[in-house]
Amino acid sequence: MIPPRQGPEGEVLDDTYRVGPVIGRGGMSAVHEATHLRLGHRVAIKFLDRNYRNYEEAYARFRREAEIASSLGHDNIAKVTDFNTLPDGMSYMVMERLEGMDLGRRLAQGPLTVEQVIEMSAQLSSALAAAHRSCVIHRDLKPDNIFLCPNDSGGYTVKVLDFGISKIRGAMKTLTNDAQLMGTPAYMSPEQARGERALIDERSDIYSLGAVLYEALSGKPAYDGDNVYEILTRIATTQPPPLPGFAAQVDAVLQKAMARDPARRFATVADLHRALVFALTGKRIRLSSSPGEGWQTVVSTVTEVDPLADLFEAEPVFQPVVEPAPVRRPRWPWLAVAGAVVIGAVAVVVLWPAAGADVPRVAAPVPTPTPTPTVIPTAPPPAPVVAETVTVTLQAVPSSARLELDGKPVHGAIELPRSTTPRVLAASAPGYRARTLEVVADRDHTVQVRLEAVKRAKPPVQRAKPGLVRGSEL
Repeated sequence: MIPPRQGPEGEVLDDTYRVGPVIGRGGMSAVHEATHLRLGHRVAIKFLDRNYRNYEEAYARFRREAEIASSLGHDNIAKVTDFNTLPDGMSYMVMERLEGMDLGRRLAQGPLTVEQVIEMSAQLSSALAAAHRSCVIHRDLKPDNIFLCPNDSGGYTVKVLDFGISKIRGAMKTLTNDAQLMGTPAYMSPEQARGERALIDERSDIYSLGAVLYEALSGKPAYDGDNVYEILTRIATTQPPPLPGFAAQVDAVLQKAMARDPARRFATVADLHRALVFALTGKRIRLSSSPGEGWQTVVSTVTEVDPLADLFEAEPVFQPVVEPAPVRRPRWPWLAVAGAVVIGAVAVVVLWPAAGADVPRVAAPVPTPTPTPTVIPTAPPPAPVVAETVTVTLQAVPSSARLELDGKPVHGAIELPRSTTPRVLAASAPGYRARTLEVVADRDHTVQVRLEAVKRAKPPVQRAKPGLVRGSEL
């Protein structure tokens, strides 16, 4: 019987790797620094915790992480170069040694700059796009799984870690716990929070990427709460609060990325990245890449009057599309022509001699007729212009309730394009029943939403057991 080992530090694995001290820990694993004995370079070795060695499910996830990271072969995904299981049952994977810190530790110091966020977004989007092309959904993108390696240009090279709970689309076999709640609450998509496994696809990663970018810009997560249940409830039922300190265009990009309905999110991570760069800088970008490499960004200044329509053709976010009013052509030119014709006809009738009358042979002075001025009708006053927008004032009871119109946060008086098409207004507040109703923006008016407080069950009254004497009766 092989005795259980106390720890791998100082051991040599497979005559190749000398194990060094621990440099990181996770839920089911520990990462050690190590040295390749023949090549001399440093690597990182991730060991499956001994408490999970006899669990087939844990081993399968550990091995799947190694296989996926190795197969993707992308510059922004941490590389895995080896995997093995020792005779005593210890499994390990060999990874590239990364220098730097994870994004979670970096955000503890404060938000990133706009330039850093744009660069990080490009690299994260490129890595996720490579995974999605291979039908791999990460499902646990969060700051702790994003590693920042300082580079020579003064910025960061981003590495995505931990594909252990990833989902492979179209796979015939799935792991048992794939149907359970997997992921980190604050960055989990609503469909993950609701346990709707069939709806989890690339758009779930787009949601998580939006949540990471939200925190990178603001310095705090979009959702917070006293416990996991409270966070999951907010994710599943509400949109994130408006992004503080940035223009409405930037907030609208992140609101779209983190929409509760997957169909309302961006179709690809590339679309999200382009929209974010445009909202932050006003510049349009195009992306090019070669296999295994990140995106090279080509930037050109945007000069169009309304370039936002190109980013949000399916769902206008910033400026509503208003039907132009019908053009009324003035009628006075036609009236003037008709008036001139009538005046000319009257003059001919008056001056033309009667039929059969003798025309005098001797010329007589003919009085010069006084010219009749041509009267041009004045143009009718312009028709009153019908307002293209109306003001709808939204009120909620309680006043702290969150209001969303067609999935977008609203408050107070808002301007909407005049329309008879109903819009969906949703209201929610802690301790109250959520409510939805239709709003028609056909005129200026006020809409008031009253929420019903959730009645809490009263605790049962403790009745004295028969035969016992109360203390006051002694």
